[in-house]
Amino acid sequence: MTALKTFDPAILLGDRLELTLYGVLVEDHLGNKHIDAKWLYERFIRHFPGERGVHDPARFGALIDGIRSEGFSLYDPIFANPEEFTLLNGSHRCATAIQLGITTVPYVLRYADDHVEESIFKDVLGADDFQFLKAKQEEYIARCDKLTALRCHIRMVMREHPASFQAPFSSPTRVPALRCYQGYESVGILGKRPTEARIATYRIAEFLNKSMRVLDIACNVGFGSLVLSRHVAHVDGFDLDPAYLAIGVLARDYLGVKNCSFSASSLADFRPDVLYDCILATAVHGWSGLPFGDYIKKVASWATPEGIILIESHELDAELDWRQKKAFLENYFDVLHQGFIDDVDRKQYESEFREFLLLRKRRGFNYSRLDFTGPLLVAHGPTVVANQNRSIREIGGRVLSTGKAFARACAALLLCALPAGLATRVRSLVSCKDSRSTRKPGR
Repeated sequence: MTALKTFDPAILLGDRLELTLYGVLVEDHLGNKHIDAKWLYERFIRHFPGERGVHDPARFGALIDGIRSEGFSLYDPIFANPEEFTLLNGSHRCATAIQLGITTVPYVLRYADDHVEESIFKDVLGADDFQFLKAKQEEYIARCDKLTALRCHIRMVMREHPASFQAPFSSPTRVPALRCYQGYESVGILGKRPTEARIATYRIAEFLNKSMRVLDIACNVGFGSLVLSRHVAHVDGFDLDPAYLAIGVLARDYLGVKNCSFSASSLADFRPDVLYDCILATAVHGWSGLPFGDYIKKVASWATPEGIILIESHELDAELDWRQKKAFLENYFDVLHQGFIDDVDRKQYESEFREFLLLRKRRGFNYSRLDFTGPLLVAHGPTVVANQNRSIREIGGRVLSTGKAFARACAALLLCALPAGLATRVRSLVSCKDSRSTRKPGR
């Protein structure tokens, strides 16, 4: 009996093109002849002197025969971290196992990675042979079970668009890893924030029903949209980055979800043709480029008269003006539920402490006239995240001047604490006074 860890190397097919290249040679060796299989292999490994000395075609053939007849040696396990798709050594053995249908390969956990970028394959082999390998990669993935194929295709998207998955909100991991921001626990997809647990913390499903339409603003890879689709008639999610949406479509098709749509759009360009019963706007305002009041006004305009809006802060140690924003929201919306959330995967990330508010619009209130001109209400974006110790004067992108400007800022803060009707009356009085003092004399 052995307690060694094992994994199915097929999960790495979407992450490492060398497993396809080596797989072609394994197929050739096993009798499924490929024209120029050895030539392709030799052209590639000649660029890696260490590989040429250890894995020339003859030695690779002997390795294939040994695994086919005797299996894997427990004295020589793979060095890998399959959970994070990293592989330090053993790519030839993994490729052999995949072609032989072996799904339990022994490994020892190692955090280091030895990944070859796909651009190197293209440069070394040329465009035609690179496309041949990509077609073979799809062929090999198609042989896998559906969940493994999904995970492979997600990794392919991530490797093709690395900048999208190394965004500022994707903070450094403790060990080498390339993850989505959102995870999907029941599907086995790891992310920075586990979506199903996150949605449960918000308790938003308690306020939804099967007649509702939901909008997910900046939906990222769309896992939140897919989880909520179980509870409502339809979900629309949009994001600026098509790479995120491509993963959402892959997961949607795998799950067979029919009532969820994704589209690529910025917040500024999004033009809904319906009003939504519920809108998710979680940790988005800082990236919107809008002052907070204008951002809330826009979001509220997309909701039905008594629509539900979920607002989540950014990290509270970075968004130092959050309590002012929260007071503003509580003054103009009914609060259905609120709380704090620190849900990042602590195996990989440091904690991120946020607060959320589940709000309902007040029927009859004119949200188009919403006005909040308090200090520090310009979106903070990555600037604040990058430097949490900046002074208050730098955070919002505005510098509060002294004198009258400072007085107006303090007055705005006081207005936030007033009931909506009284605040509106005070603003109207101030507006009349200002207009009289600034009116130009008549001719």
